[in-house]
Formats: sequence, C-alpha cells, structure tokens
Amino acid sequence: GMVLLVTAAVMAASFMRLMSADKGFEAPSVLSTKISMPSAKYSTREQRNAFHARLLATLAGQPGVLSAAITTALPLEGETWVDSIGLPGAPQTARRPNVNVRFVSSEYLRTMGIPLRAGRTFAESDRGRQVVIISQQLAEAFWPGRDAVGRTLERNPGDTYEVIGVAGDVRAEAHQPPVAMLYRPYWEWAPRTVSVVARSSGDPRAVAGALREAVRVTDPEVALAPMRTVREILEGSVETRRFQMRLAAVFAGTALLLAALGIYGVVSHGVARRRNEVGIRMALGASPASVIGMVIRQGMMPVVAGIAAGAAGSLAAARVLESLLYEVSPRDPAIIAAVALALGLTAAAACYIPARRAAQVDPLEALRYE
Repeated sequence: GMVLLVTAAVMAASFMRLMSADKGFEAPSVLSTKISMPSAKYSTREQRNAFHARLLATLAGQPGVLSAAITTALPLEGETWVDSIGLPGAPQTARRPNVNVRFVSSEYLRTMGIPLRAGRTFAESDRGRQVVIISQQLAEAFWPGRDAVGRTLERNPGDTYEVIGVAGDVRAEAHQPPVAMLYRPYWEWAPRTVSVVARSSGDPRAVAGALREAVRVTDPEVALAPMRTVREILEGSVETRRFQMRLAAVFAGTALLLAALGIYGVVSHGVARRRNEVGIRMALGASPASVIGMVIRQGMMPVVAGIAAGAAGSLAAARVLESLLYEVSPRDPAIIAAVALALGLTAAAACYIPARRAAQVDPLEALRYE
C-alpha cells in the first residue's frame, strides 16, 4: 500500500509540475485547425502560395481576429522535419546540430505568443531571399553570448540562410525540454497541409466562425479538420501521463481503503477478545483515555513497521518510476514523509473507532463477559 501511495503521490506532483511548466509560448485565446488543399487543384507552388496569402488576408480581416498565421507544425505536436544545420566553411568534422524546421507565415510568432528575442519576423520583401528565424537555443549553440542576427547558416554546401530573427525556445513535447527550432517562410515550401491559428481577444472558440468563413471565402472545396484550442492541444499531449496518474491514484486509493478496513477489523477483533482485560483495567481505575491510548498504540505497532518497510520498497522501486516523472524525484523525502503521515493518520483513525468502543464498556459487564 505504501509503495502504491508514494507512486500516486509522485506522479500527481509530476503532472502538476508538467502542466504548470513554461512551454515557451502564451496562447490561451488561440484556436487552431488543419486544412489540406486538393492536390489536383493546387498542383503548383504558386497556386498553393496564392491560396495561403488569400486565406491569411481574409482571416486577418474577420471580426474578433487579432492575428492569424499558418504553420507546418504546432508546439507540443512532437518533433518533425528534423534537419541538420551548420556554419559556412566549417570543417567536415564540426558538429552539426539537429533542428526542427517549421514553415510559417509572418504573424506566427505573435499569434502563438512566442517571444521574438532579437531581430524581426518575415516580411513580403523577403520573398526570393534565403532568410530564417532561429530559436534561442540554436543561437546560443552557434554564437554564445553574441548577436545572431545578420549571421549565416548553411544547410548544405552552397545552401545558405541569413538569420533575421531569434525566437524564444518552444517545446515540441510537453514533457521534454525545448528543442532547437528553425523557422522558414511558408512560401519557400508552399505546404499543401498546414495548421491555421487565429488569436481572439477572449474565448478562442469565438473565432471559430471566422475561421470557417475565411476558408469558405478562399475556397469552399477546402475542408477543415476539427478545431482545437491550444489548451486542448496541451491536454492531448499529456493524455498518456494523465491516464497513468489516474490509474495509480485508483490503485493507491483502493490500497488505502483496504488497509484501513483491515486495520479496523483486526483491532476490533483484538478488542473483542480482550474485553475481560479491558474491564479489569477499568475496574482497577484505568481511565477511558488510557484505554484508548493502549489500543491505538498496540494497533499502530505493526502499522509503523509496515510504513518503514513500504518506504524502503518505494526507494527500491524508484528507478522504475524515474522515466515516468517530470522534474520530481521518486525518492523525494517530503513526498515519502507526507504519504507516511497520511497512511499513519488513516491507520490511527481506523484504530480509534474500536478503541473508543472499548473505553465505553461497563467494567461489570466486561467482567461477566465470556
């Protein structure tokens, strides 16, 4: 029981820290949906880019929409399009960091609440130029302590990009540290499938109609996927861990209930067998409080031993739990102590009920009891 309670407690603490951790963006009022253009109708890059430009212009003009953007992947949706990047002229043996590439429109960082640490975002004047925005992590990897704006990165020999901005680090997965990101303007790839994001001034669902209308006006043949708020995206990204926490809590609660019932039953049976002894003690002047204390002390002795053994078992099982936790140690002494206290108080309450009943026995009746 102690091992299950510690498991549930550390998983609950881990989940709370995970949900409150900084994900690198602030988008409580953002609504998103995915759209995919028919391949036959949008077979060329120019056609797809023209669709995106019309959609963004229409959406930006919709009432209630503060800003809107498109991206090939949203935060917390996992790592995708992983590429390597380096510095021009670097030796072949130089380490080339892996980066997650995202093709986005100019308002993406603003819409998703991702801070722009330095430089600027994309502009129409960048069409035809090889420009990128990089995450702070990537900037620090190449130019620690120096300004990255205006410098050059290389994807392949001769394939270079100018850094025009540095964005804050963003998580690709809720339970993992931020990964290096490289943002490129959407027109360089003209993606067929994109996520559309729109920021409202309040409830994100308030711009659902604006999103649908903007897509319908741009092209009624393009279908929308179900809309999700950024909060729902976060909930989906941690669903497995939430299920694990709830399952552990159910098992722990069941174990605690069974322990309490077991202790109550054992102590009640012991009190019934010692009815004569209790009567003699009370006839000789023992107070009800002393009888209650005696019963609780004797009932708690095996419980204390069990808690000690359970604490040792929890420490032994810590290695198995480590991979399931976020910024919480399964050996956290405060959590183990809190669980031990909760288990001890539950056991004491289970002992107190039969102890109080024993203290209320009439000594003469107890002495006649056989």
